[in-house]
Amino acid sequence: MEESQAQSSKKGKKNFMWTAKTDKFLISFLADCAKNGEKHGKSFPKAVYAKAAEAITDYCKTLCTMDNVDSRMKTVKKKYSRIAYLRSKNGWGWDDDQKIIKVGKEVAMEFIEANSYAKDLINVPLEQYEELKLVCGEDQATGSFGKSISDVQSKRGKRSRPWEDVLSKVDGLTEQVGRLTEALVDDSFVEKLYSEVTSMEGFEKKFLENAFDYLMAHPIEAKKFMVRRLAMRREWLQAFADGAYV
Repeated sequence: MEESQAQSSKKGKKNFMWTAKTDKFLISFLADCAKNGEKHGKSFPKAVYAKAAEAITDYCKTLCTMDNVDSRMKTVKKKYSRIAYLRSKNGWGWDDDQKIIKVGKEVAMEFIEANSYAKDLINVPLEQYEELKLVCGEDQATGSFGKSISDVQSKRGKRSRPWEDVLSKVDGLTEQVGRLTEALVDDSFVEKLYSEVTSMEGFEKKFLENAFDYLMAHPIEAKKFMVRRLAMRREWLQAFADGAYV
């Protein structure tokens, strides 16, 4: 029985065909999971991918495995990284109502000629953009982790005046740290980081994807990686492979 299931899993991984319809279902499903607090930092645990695979199997009546979802998510993340890169380009506009990256016709044609992937991302509405942000973008603070220190302390009764001043300053520092973290991995940084990490030779593609996910979740490490020379980047990746950053 176990052998049969393993064979089915391998077969599903090999034969499952993703379509626009199943892509849309996957993104919506994972966006709902993110809203429910099932996203940990920048990524989802394997259990969520397994749940997504089961839902897709039920939806399209074709076997979809956790490995299928894991593999497809690399494509989804790459698409989001490209959108982030295009949005960051100087002189290019953004229509937030329609979710369109707006570019002059001649500039768009020239860019698309050199970057064919941009054809479906420039001057057209980006379907499911907000859901993509939930699935691939910054972690959304929810529950008690989204509250400031003063919010928590206020529930413990009236504070003395000196402590109010101290906690106010701490809250301000927390906001500054949050803004600094966002600046370290702004949208223009994502595409370049992905390109630099996944182009490293001597490592398996899946390993490099995992290293990229780790760096996206640790912005200071990502910045340090980008300023290192090639040999130092290789040493970092080897240390990551050996479990130094787990």
